[in-house]
Amino acid sequence: EGNELKRVIKELHDNGIEVILDVVFNHTAEGNENGPCFSFKGIDNNIYYMLTPDGKYYNFSGCGNVMNCNHPIVRNFILDCLRHWVTEYRVDGFRFDLMDLIDVDTLNIAKSLLHEIDKDNIVYGEGWNMPTMLEEWQRTLW
Repeated sequence: EGNELKRVIKELHDNGIEVILDVVFNHTAEGNENGPCFSFKGIDNNIYYMLTPDGKYYNFSGCGNVMNCNHPIVRNFILDCLRHWVTEYRVDGFRFDLMDLIDVDTLNIAKSLLHEIDKDNIVYGEGWNMPTMLEEWQRTLW
């Protein structure tokens, strides 16, 4: 289970190089309602995606859809992924793609979780100011 990547990360650490993982939690590669189905689409769209009142995908990401990161199930998925990469792979930090599309509560919880595991874990993101349904106070702009 990922032993090759674990060995690469250990070798990088042995040579004084930290590993920052670029993560994309704001959208999937499935596109809009006409795109392929191979990730979360079709499991429970109302939970995993931000949808218009008529069931179409919002496209604030420019990729055809936007993940519903403030839903508890999606939030737990994100936290489980981050926890796994830090504890099992010893990743030193994360760069969040289009971080502004992930609600501030989810990212603050993630940052706290990561710092509980490793106080030196690095958390930063792509700082676009994207159109979104999130209110200003819900947006991650740090």
